[in-house]
Amino acid sequence: MNAQFEQLELAQRAMADAIVALDNLKSSVAMAKQIVEFSGDRRKSALSVYVVEFLKQDMTLGAAEHNARADERFKAEMKAIMNQTGEAEKTIKAWELQRIKFECARSLLSAERSLLELR
Repeated sequence: MNAQFEQLELAQRAMADAIVALDNLKSSVAMAKQIVEFSGDRRKSALSVYVVEFLKQDMTLGAAEHNARADERFKAEMKAIMNQTGEAEKTIKAWELQRIKFECARSLLSAERSLLELR
């Protein structure tokens, strides 16, 4: 009987830990979801800035886009956007992991309570 109370306590502690982790991640997750959602728009916007720069030099659209994509500043900006998007995705995955841990602990707690009632 004492071992089952220990299992109940472990499940409750796991739920509490997951809740704390979820709470700590909540503001980061909101920002991370925006970063991931708008990463395509950010890439297009970055390209547009450099394409316009080359269009002002009287290049054709195709040449301007080609030169913009080859520009080191554009490459650096793309690398930064991709790094930010990767970090954002890691944050979202960490949130999902904590949510799964919470759900597992909740299920375990429910099962342990049911077993305790049977005895």
